[in-house]
Amino acid sequence: MQDPTFLPWMTRALVGANLLVFLLMAVAGAGVITPDAVVHIAWGSNFAPLTVDGQWWRLPTSTFVHFGALHLFFNMWVLWATGGLVERLFGHGRYLAIYAVTGLVGSLASVTWNPLVNSAGASGAIFGLIGAQLAFFMRGGHRIPGEVIRAQRASIVGFIAFSVVFGITVPGIDNAAHLGGLASGFCMGWLLARPLGAASSARVARGGILLAAVFACAIVPAGIWAAGRAASGHLQEQAFLREWNWYSTQEPGVLSGMKETIAAARQGQLGDARLAEVLEQRTIPFYREARERLGSPRLPESSPLAGQQSQAVAFTRDRVAGFELMAQGIREKDSAKLERAVRQLGGRESGQAGPGEH
Repeated sequence: MQDPTFLPWMTRALVGANLLVFLLMAVAGAGVITPDAVVHIAWGSNFAPLTVDGQWWRLPTSTFVHFGALHLFFNMWVLWATGGLVERLFGHGRYLAIYAVTGLVGSLASVTWNPLVNSAGASGAIFGLIGAQLAFFMRGGHRIPGEVIRAQRASIVGFIAFSVVFGITVPGIDNAAHLGGLASGFCMGWLLARPLGAASSARVARGGILLAAVFACAIVPAGIWAAGRAASGHLQEQAFLREWNWYSTQEPGVLSGMKETIAAARQGQLGDARLAEVLEQRTIPFYREARERLGSPRLPESSPLAGQQSQAVAFTRDRVAGFELMAQGIREKDSAKLERAVRQLGGRESGQAGPGEH
């Protein structure tokens, strides 16, 4: 801990990786201030309906995805301020193991607590580092002055208490990921803490690594089982959210193609008959399929997504009717029908019903 030449390069690498992913996502349209859930899901956020449907790779990838600049800034600030000390206490390899395992456990806790969540961020892993640091100071055998330990322990406990209260009182904070990361981090930290200077340190260290590996190999599968069990009570809601994601991913391409076709028609590059044909063969069938897919999961009236489903189905139904009327107006050269179609299509701004972000 007192080595002045120690370089916490793993912490710096993790911060750099998070910043790089955020920049790439911003270029892809994820939103710097207001996040776009569809883009975040495409980049690997912990979208529970897809995660428990077999895309378990979202558990680690979501720890590098953040919902906007403020979310990123706060997490990277805490990681930078905390990670260097924890990396020095445990060493590079143990530090990375703690970060990786607790990030996974935090993501699993998030899905288990709310099987409809769309969560992301490094906070589960960061809380894991904080839990590991607390375990290190509580275990002892490290020859660090008592006053330093007491000051560090007090600040850690204070930060944990503030974060939990903040998470309870402020909507959108993923307390499940925080607590899951914290608890698993404490366990990993207790097992991997190195009794500095002790004669048996090498043997104890090897035993701790073995026990930590056993812990990780047990807690992650157990978390996957718990997440799957929690999801089994929300199958229809998860099915609706998966259909919503399909629809939200496909619609921009459909609308873009339609706009290009309309622009070509206005420039005289294709006739009205061709424009009507595009609407009838591409645009209208898409919204018909979307209406059926979004309405097929049978949500109970008590579901928190019931209202969003009704809105999405009504929106796509109006889209079908509006584009059918537009196609008729184009073929019949009926300006009154075209005006009604435009009014109908402009009557609703959005049919998208997205998942919550945490």
